Amino acid sequence: MFPDVETPLTLNGQPLERTPGSIFTTYSTPPQPAQNAAVSVRELAAEGDSRQWEIAVGMEAMPQLNDLFLQIEFEGDVAQLFLDNTPVADWFYDGRTWEIGLRRFADRLRVQPFRLNITPLSAQQEIYFDLPPTFRNGRALALKSVAVVPQYAVSFVITKPQ
Repeated sequence: MFPDVETPLTLNGQPLERTPGSIFTTYSTPPQPAQNAAVSVRELAAEGDSRQWEIAVGMEAMPQLNDLFLQIEFEGDVAQLFLDNTPVADWFYDGRTWEIGLRRFADRLRVQPFRLNITPLSAQQEIYFDLPPTFRNGRALALKSVAVVPQYAVSFVITKPQ
């Protein structure tokens, strides 16, 4: 924060830790209770060459969070997320974790799960990858992991004392 403020800052009645720097002063919030969200994954029947999973996310913690992010690690060509049989997000495999903000889907996720569809990547396709997938029998198609990560936010309003 620049310039430094004269009145001590508090959050929910707790003083913030103040660390002066050469130009800026840093204020640290006390640790907040962790908000965790449950995630469950169930494989569904394959559809053609693709594989499908149902991903249910517990949204009970959402009111205390800025957002929840679904992180999906997979190998394949394209992954698509569906709600109500409508595609809501997609990602071409590039070796990185696919991250989807869930706040915009919160109301619908309270009553229904995502459906994840991954299409296979053929070893015959000439694509350069920094992080290449593992090919088995000439194709890559795997769901490696699914996780939910909370995002916290703190807002400050600073008023001059009367």
